[in-house]
Amino acid sequence: MFDVYVLFLILSGIAMLVMAFVRTDYAKRRQVLNFILGAGFTVYGLYLLLAFNGGHYVLFLYVFVLPVLMIVQFFRDRARAKSRAMATRARLQSG
Repeated sequence: MFDVYVLFLILSGIAMLVMAFVRTDYAKRRQVLNFILGAGFTVYGLYLLLAFNGGHYVLFLYVFVLPVLMIVQFFRDRARAKSRAMATRARLQSG
């Protein structure tokens, strides 16, 4: 169980860091949140993997839910921005 948890921590952190570094002109606050949470998840996972010698560790259930929610929101924001851009272009061409 511990190894699976560490793997999910690191993979979720990396996924959120990737979303944070994708250049967008929208959702800047969400990019910052992705960066902070992604860095935290990755660092904690690497700590557990490389330096943890046993004992007590904190099991965050957010590791399993939060990345999925952040990924869904990332693609919703992306689709919303594309539709706004297309609507703006259509308005400019017709007017």
